[in-house]
Amino acid sequence: MNKNQLYWTSQFLWWFCFSLCLAVIVGERDASVFNFAICIFFNTFLGISFTHIFKSFFNKNIFETTQIKTFLSYGFIGILGGILLSLTFNSLILGCTAGLTFPKDSFHYLKLALVSFLGYAPWFILYYYNQYIHQFHQEQKVIVESENLIQNAELENLKSQLNPHFLFNSLNCIKALVRTDPPLAQKSIIQLSDILRRSLTLSESHTVNLIDELSMMQQYLELETIRFDKRLQYHFQLENKTLNFKIPSMSLHLLVDNAIKHGISRQRNGGEIYIHTRMHQQMLTITVRNTGKLDKNFSDTGLSLKNLRKRLQLRYSGKASLHIEEDEDHVVASLKIPII
Repeated sequence: MNKNQLYWTSQFLWWFCFSLCLAVIVGERDASVFNFAICIFFNTFLGISFTHIFKSFFNKNIFETTQIKTFLSYGFIGILGGILLSLTFNSLILGCTAGLTFPKDSFHYLKLALVSFLGYAPWFILYYYNQYIHQFHQEQKVIVESENLIQNAELENLKSQLNPHFLFNSLNCIKALVRTDPPLAQKSIIQLSDILRRSLTLSESHTVNLIDELSMMQQYLELETIRFDKRLQYHFQLENKTLNFKIPSMSLHLLVDNAIKHGISRQRNGGEIYIHTRMHQQMLTITVRNTGKLDKNFSDTGLSLKNLRKRLQLRYSGKASLHIEEDEDHVVASLKIPII
């Protein structure tokens, strides 16, 4: 029996038993078998319909988080709604057909409410507990897979930024500056040291504030400007309200590194990089635009980009995207992340 069949079978059995108990406890003793059957049928249908509609309507909002307050609040709304619906339906609608006469005192109301509570409360408790446990295990699974992917991405990012070629050129530039411009050489050493330190501590956090990654990018681009002997220019166009949003760590660095490696470095006269951030329709958009063209053999499914897309998929459940395209004499990489 699959999950769907198990769900509907459980639904029918639960609400049939509830309706039977309600008819026996609350119904008039002299009611006919036909009236009892009507009561059982309509209460079974009512219970199944209400809980299924409630589940379908709130599932997307409730089960995207494992916060217990969310489960309790929606569970309370569901139980209260079920009791009120049962009171109204049985007291007013079925009163004239199933022997459930309109209550004459508060005791009858209380008895009907108590039976309804014993029917709806366990259903919501059991259902939400099951969903809570399921979602908890799913999030744990995502965390484990994300950690593995981050480790792979970390190695790939470290290789791209700390490869011998990068270190060799950076150190050679610094060596030349030691004689011609000692203050700039000192500043470059500090920047290189900071880049190394931040890179080696990448695994400590899955996400970082955009402003922190931008700060690291500025240091990285300043070093690259020295290496390209002023043939590299970079520009930031940032919306202030985007700076404190979280993004996957090293994601911006990956886009900038690709822009330099596959774009600027292949241009005889160098080029420019534009980094633009904006917020639109609950989405944070990061655009990296660089001088150059997409190589005929370029593939945006390389290991680094593939790992980044997988991290986006796991963390944002398919709501984030990464797109790379050519626009005249520029290559544009757009990263869109939902604001959560």
